[in-house]
Amino acid sequence: MTPTNEQQAAADAFHAGEHLALQAGAGTGKTTTLAELAHATRRRGRYLAYNRAIAQDARSRFPATVSCKTAHALAYAAVGHRYTRRLNAPLRLTGTETVPTEIGPVTRPDAVLCRTNVGAMAQVMELLATRYRVALAGGGDSLRALALAARDLKEGRRTTHPELVLFPSWGELQDYAAHDPAGRDLQPLVDLVDTHGTDAILSAVAQLVPEQQAEVTVSTAHKAKGREWARVKIADDFTPPKDSDQLDEAGRAVPGPIDNGEARLAYVAVTRTRSRLDIGGLAWIDDPPTAPLPPSPRARDGHT
Repeated sequence: MTPTNEQQAAADAFHAGEHLALQAGAGTGKTTTLAELAHATRRRGRYLAYNRAIAQDARSRFPATVSCKTAHALAYAAVGHRYTRRLNAPLRLTGTETVPTEIGPVTRPDAVLCRTNVGAMAQVMELLATRYRVALAGGGDSLRALALAARDLKEGRRTTHPELVLFPSWGELQDYAAHDPAGRDLQPLVDLVDTHGTDAILSAVAQLVPEQQAEVTVSTAHKAKGREWARVKIADDFTPPKDSDQLDEAGRAVPGPIDNGEARLAYVAVTRTRSRLDIGGLAWIDDPPTAPLPPSPRARDGHT
């Protein structure tokens, strides 16, 4: 290819052995320029990428003399390998008696933590109806965008909102939420919009106040990372895992395994309190099934 003036200037500086920094916007050819420089020398080099996908793509573009890795992989190779046993070891955290906390009902929480944006919207509506001054961590823009997207679908227009972009109409979204197991996270949104309407939701978002003026803050668990409140309540959109095909000794279905990502999110939520936690929507973790019944000999042989 014929280099641009900027690329030629970079090549000249590179071949002269000068220190070189390329400063350019997205999509302007930085990686292409680096690959051309790498192919023009026998010297060895290293390409650091933001994520694994970029590193894998770079390996197909750079010569074998260039090692293409993520920054995390480089750090692990330099230091992290020393702690492999510790990183892979089971970890169990315990509380401390110097910070007394308790679990129990909370009637006036300082914060309500939700799993999803839709759950946060439902909590905002519920709390505003009881005349609380409500704040939303991060502001109300995300809920407003979701409500506007729902209004577009209800009025027959498609939306570009990432959570609803695949649905050509509100009816399609209703059917998906009601009948497809993968759509259960959207059912609360459908219920909320069908019950209150998008105008009421937008009105509720407009009533949000800054956190400094609020009696209660609503937040997703994700946005609550690194924060804490005295009294925290867990919202009811933390759903239990789906049931497996096994039954316990009482004949109840044994829940399937908890997704690691969901477990980490629940952990973030329950560790945000300083004094009292209302486990709320995660109460199901305190009701584990008894040991599953062993399969019958006929079932093991493939008979029912």
